[in-house]
Amino acid sequence: MGGPGPGGTGDGGPRVLERVVTRRGELVLRRAGAEFEIISNGVFLMDTRDGRSERLMVTAALARCPAATPEILICGLGVGFALGEAVSQARVARVDVVEISAEIIGWHATHLRHLAAPAWEDGRVHVINADVVAWLARPHGPYDVICLDVDNGPEWTGRRGLGVERRGGAGLRGPSVASFRRRPRVPGPVEPRPARCRLPGTTRTLRHVITGDLDRALATVIGSAGTWRPAPPGTVCGVRTYVTTIAFWLARGHAGGPAAVAAGLAARLSGLDWVEAAAVTGGGYLAATVTADALAGLAVRITEAGPGCARSSALAGASQAAPVATDLASAPTWEEARRRVHATVTGRLAEAAGAHVSWHYEAERITARYPAAPVTAGPVTAGPVTAGPVTEGAAVEGPAPPAGPVAEAVAYAGADAITYALARLLPRGPARLDARLAAAHHLGNPAYAVQYAHAHAASALRQAADLGLSRGEAAGFQPRLLAHPSEQALLNQLSWLPERAAGAARRARPDVLAHFLEGLARAYFDCQETCPAVRPGMVVPDGTDRSPAGRAAVQAAAARLWLAAAARTALGAGLGLLGVGAPDRL
Repeated sequence: MGGPGPGGTGDGGPRVLERVVTRRGELVLRRAGAEFEIISNGVFLMDTRDGRSERLMVTAALARCPAATPEILICGLGVGFALGEAVSQARVARVDVVEISAEIIGWHATHLRHLAAPAWEDGRVHVINADVVAWLARPHGPYDVICLDVDNGPEWTGRRGLGVERRGGAGLRGPSVASFRRRPRVPGPVEPRPARCRLPGTTRTLRHVITGDLDRALATVIGSAGTWRPAPPGTVCGVRTYVTTIAFWLARGHAGGPAAVAAGLAARLSGLDWVEAAAVTGGGYLAATVTADALAGLAVRITEAGPGCARSSALAGASQAAPVATDLASAPTWEEARRRVHATVTGRLAEAAGAHVSWHYEAERITARYPAAPVTAGPVTAGPVTAGPVTEGAAVEGPAPPAGPVAEAVAYAGADAITYALARLLPRGPARLDARLAAAHHLGNPAYAVQYAHAHAASALRQAADLGLSRGEAAGFQPRLLAHPSEQALLNQLSWLPERAAGAARRARPDVLAHFLEGLARAYFDCQETCPAVRPGMVVPDGTDRSPAGRAAVQAAAARLWLAAAARTALGAGLGLLGVGAPDRL
């Protein structure tokens, strides 16, 4: 450990920066002086001391490539030497990088970012978090150059069975991958072009996203709607993995138990082209990992679905009654104001989850409950408005406006701010709000943060239109362009909206949806920090710019505009369910 090289630095030894446990074992990032090392299960994988072989792999392949604007596939991100060399070549039109480790991709956003810094700002680069073997088995490309950099040769591999030809010809050097490498760049007249994103159903009749697709694919006797949950932290491809407990319900009376039931369901899902993997975990949990294209396709599906993107069938067949929204300012106490908001929002959520809701007015019940303080007309009335002349400065006769803490807060902060603040409260316990905090215009105020995220997305779409940028037709959307970890994290958040709305309805907990929207807003802001749809000072290539970089910039911007539109749609749908406005400008 004392000398230079992979084992030490000569100044006290390497320092561990991060140590994570993944499905494939332990992964460690260390720093030795100015250099970085990656260790997998105690086996040295790579370091930053010498990247000549990785760079040579790219330059040698490009030297033999006749294409004027080649498209490259790099299998294995590593410390970024191959990626950096690829983007340094001006003639390269596109660089796709497939990396199995989400942790390594994440380290490139922090500790290792300086190693290939230009690549992360280059519109030609697209990083896919996937197992290379599984990813190559599906239709992709075609590519002019493929660089395999996932192992150190047949005798030294970081992962058993990956990258080398074993018995039966499996692995990266097997016959199936060899045929993929020989695929011509341009499909012939009888060869179908690979589908960009094959998803079940149609985008215009969206009722669920991902979890709903999985529900329909499983088609179990007991519906799996409402049983899905995110993958545990540290799961490989966690942003694309969905876990259900349905096997435990179906196994009652089954001789094989939950594990056997889950195994059968996993086999059912494994045959779908939009499911990358399906496995049994924890003795009966079914974990399904969808493809990166399936997740990215939500950008189009949610946008085209509009407010319906929050709908599901989780409560189909159920019936319940709910009160129509009344004037919040007339509530005599904070507890009564919370009850009114929660009752109405729960009805909206149940309706979105497929339940039949009977809406009624609560005026008589409120009057009977508070006979000493009859309900009076407030700023908003449910009845018709009679038009007539009003003399300026004349007093208008009528009932006095409601008085009390709720009315004062509504007058100060506005109905939307108070409604949102009440919706995010627990249904029981103290109910008291600070109107000044509810009205604050900063991101520490949850209501303002969610509305601001919606307005920001709307502003990005307006700015793009002013610059002449368009997201284009849905048929031309390229899901592989939304492969950055922050984009995948936002897509994952978007995919849970129907499930969270249904769960909030089932438990009569509007606060669940409010907190979900706050998480969605954070994911949107994080995505805009790293992958903004419209950058400040952005110059849009004109129609005469036919360079690979120009085309790549326009294509990347179009995909990100779809994602911004999906975020705006989902945030607007969620705010609508809470009964709060979704402004396009703040």
